[in-house]
Amino acid sequence: MARDDAAYGLTMAELPDASQDELRKVVRKLAATVRDVAHVAELRGERLNEPVYGPAARALEEALRTAAKRWTHE
Repeated sequence: MARDDAAYGLTMAELPDASQDELRKVVRKLAATVRDVAHVAELRGERLNEPVYGPAARALEEALRTAAKRWTHE
């Protein structure tokens, strides 16, 4: 589910006609997903900065930065 949410977020970040409200909803959804993944990782005793999480964390960070830049230019 987290992978699907990440893919959806990246798709929305690339849509030139996505509204600020739509992007806010995506950010809320991605934040909730990250919270859930972090909770599961904590339950498993893992750390989010382990190499396996690096690419996903960087992709999410880039999507959020792209969305934030678009918001400031609307």
